[in-house]
Amino acid sequence: MLWREELVNLTVFEEALKQVLKWEGGYVNDPRDPGGATAYGITTATYDAWRRKQGQATRPVSEIERREVEAIYWQQYWLRAGCDQLDPTLALVVFDAAVNSGAGAALKWLAQTRDWREYNTVRLDFLTGLSTWGAFGKGWARRIADLTRAAVEMDAQARDRLLLVFDEDGRETARVPLDEADLLIRVRGDRVFVRPDPA
Repeated sequence: MLWREELVNLTVFEEALKQVLKWEGGYVNDPRDPGGATAYGITTATYDAWRRKQGQATRPVSEIERREVEAIYWQQYWLRAGCDQLDPTLALVVFDAAVNSGAGAALKWLAQTRDWREYNTVRLDFLTGLSTWGAFGKGWARRIADLTRAAVEMDAQARDRLLLVFDEDGRETARVPLDEADLLIRVRGDRVFVRPDPA
């Protein structure tokens, strides 16, 4: 049985994987790509190494199965880039960077900043300096723009926190939105009043 934290982490991973696969779908063998043939963003070299580690014979990356895609992304990118230790929004952008540029690069940029917006800027700055920018730059820029949109959405959901108030019998009596505000708590007799304090 998974602990609650593991379930939450798995859900964040699933959302991040959906975002990645929007841009890494299908089989591609572009001669301009130094990574060679890929399927769902996984190179032949990565797939071969993973299958050998599992005690299986290598085969063309075009034959990769969905369960293998998920396992490789979880082990080789999500965990290797430390996404399980990050808040969901930062994990989303770091994971995408790890898939697109390698876990080493993703961790290097993470050492420079832990603000997801700045992280995307650092990443884009690196990509524009690559010799392959002319061939792939437009796609990379669109990918990071779409990632930014998804991160803004996820960030807004993360801020939409609620304080749940229960009575002495364990029944929920109130839901107070927290956002980024402090709380004002006032006690009058046996009643407690709680509200966000925007100041």
